[in-house]
Amino acid sequence: MRLVLIVSLFITIISCASSQKELPSSYIKLSKTSCLGTCPVYDIKISKKGLLLYNGINHVPTMGVLQKQLSDKELNKIISLFETSKFKTIKPVIKKEIRDIPKVIISYENQLLKFHGNQVPESIQTIITYLEAIVQP
Repeated sequence: MRLVLIVSLFITIISCASSQKELPSSYIKLSKTSCLGTCPVYDIKISKKGLLLYNGINHVPTMGVLQKQLSDKELNKIISLFETSKFKTIKPVIKKEIRDIPKVIISYENQLLKFHGNQVPESIQTIITYLEAIVQP
């Protein structure tokens, strides 16, 4: 019994370690933080190879962890949305933290932007809407 438990623990550790190898090199990251109400809270990470890792934390239709391999078409569409949004020229809006306003944190090719939930530029909101649609069942 003890041996089965040790082997199971070892396999779990190995599988977690192997699935997280791509995460440090995430190409795209999107997080929405909490508020005092029912704001959706989740994280999305996408590797350069199109591996999507979603973690639905609170007030989202899809709760928990979801891992999905994006098609080339989906990945190219996401990259195109970032490029047409002129992401690299957009300046973040957060000047002061406000407790009850959720934050949108988004990064692409190691450039990080933070916005209050109500101050996200339309071009960035288009990206967010597309990413949210991809993770829905």
